[in-house]
This record gives sequence, C-alpha cells and structure tokens, in this order.
Amino acid sequence: MTNSSSDPQNGSPQQLRDLARTGDEHDRWLLAGRDDVDSDLFILLAEIGEEDVLVMLARNTATPGPVLELLSERGGVLADEARLNTNAPADLKDDSPIGSHSAHSIGLYLDERQATPSQRRALNREYERSAHPGGRRLGEVWEQVRSRV
Repeated sequence: MTNSSSDPQNGSPQQLRDLARTGDEHDRWLLAGRDDVDSDLFILLAEIGEEDVLVMLARNTATPGPVLELLSERGGVLADEARLNTNAPADLKDDSPIGSHSAHSIGLYLDERQATPSQRRALNREYERSAHPGGRRLGEVWEQVRSRV
C-alpha cells in the first residue's frame, strides 16, 4: 500500500507530510481528500503535481483558497474544478456559471464581496432563476446586481 509505515488516514501533521513525500500516488490522493489537515500539506500535495491528486485537491472543500488559486492557474478541467469549489475565493468563482455553485458557495461569495442585504436578495433571486448547473458567469451577474442595487 505505501512505502512508508504511516497511514494516510492517521498520523501527526509531520507524519502526513512525510507520507506525502515518500508514499505512493494513492496515499497522496487519500491525503488530498482529507478535511482535517493543515494548509502546508495541501501546498505540498499541489507542488508534487500528480494529476489525480490535483483534481482531488480541487474538489476538496477543505482546500485553502490560495491552493485553489494555484490549481486554477494550471487551466483546463483543473481550473474549472477549482473555481467551483465552495472554498474558492470570490475572484476565482467569478469565471464560473452561477448555477453550478451550491447555495452555500453563493453565500460565501456574497460574504467575501461584502454584499448588502438588497444585493444578497437580488443575487440569490438570479441564482434561483438560473439553470442548475449552468447559467451566466457569476462575476457577470454580480456586476449587474451591483450596478442595479
């Protein structure tokens, strides 16, 4: 299973970082899916750069925003996955379809944008009316809402 005595499901932060360095891709994939590890481990896994591990990082809602930004810079499907992550920074979410986000993701977006109550209502109305998944770019909808409300 691994080239290390560590287990990807258990261990101290240092043991998990060591496993990321010495284990196999499957170990790193399991680590990338965890929600209880420190940001240093997410950064290390992103730096190692194995495609399946990167996709798991992009999909993991515990992945920190700065790591998602790094993943999005790689382009393609990886960027799409990173933009749709609930934890993605607002600027990253701007380029994704509004209806492809969860309601929770939209709420976090509005928090980061420091939306007023009327802007929240307007954007939530647009979200509810949108195709799911799909719709217009979130950033485009936000700009429209900001200019009206």
